[in-house]
Amino acid sequence: MKSMLLALLVLLAGPVLPVQAGTFSDLVMAPGLLVAAPTGTVARYSMTRHLPAHAETAGTAAEVRPLVPVVDGRLELAVVENGGGRHLALRRDMNGKAEPEITFPADGPNPVLLYFLENVVRGIASETGGSPFYIRNRIREVLAAAGIPAGQGPQQVILQPFAQDPNRDRMGIYGDLTLSISVDPARPDRILALSADTAAGDSGYSEHLLLVPGE
Repeated sequence: MKSMLLALLVLLAGPVLPVQAGTFSDLVMAPGLLVAAPTGTVARYSMTRHLPAHAETAGTAAEVRPLVPVVDGRLELAVVENGGGRHLALRRDMNGKAEPEITFPADGPNPVLLYFLENVVRGIASETGGSPFYIRNRIREVLAAAGIPAGQGPQQVILQPFAQDPNRDRMGIYGDLTLSISVDPARPDRILALSADTAAGDSGYSEHLLLVPGE
């Protein structure tokens, strides 16, 4: 579980393009958005994941665990308080099976977004054999370049990390990957929906997280 936490946090580490004030990355990945949230469950999400039928793990870096399909997944984000202080907990139930809880610092970025993005990285790296560090950096760059959406209420930001990538042709269906993040700029601590899609139908990859109504 420590290795997964390190992989998630590395999304924010390393020498990549600087994030300018007022960018979408500033909005949704700012540390401390949940530091004042009340103790208990903050949000619940439904989750599905479809993998290509031909997905293989040959050539994958040893530290990358391949993903598994998810037909009925549940994700819960909670604020936990104990003698050691407050932390954020990500609780997962995948296809009816509870998975180990992942904990994060209370003053860190939103764990739901980090978890989703790292799943995308794992999905691409495990099938293509590509470097997870390279893939993470491309995703971080498009996040840093995206502006905050205009308008009132929920907004959707569409990102295509590999649209201009020089290695796009080597990435197969993942060269067309589209990421969608829905959020209300007035409540950046509350991600409404997340999706990743290669637009390849049944032979493609897709992953969706949707905030459960009423949460």
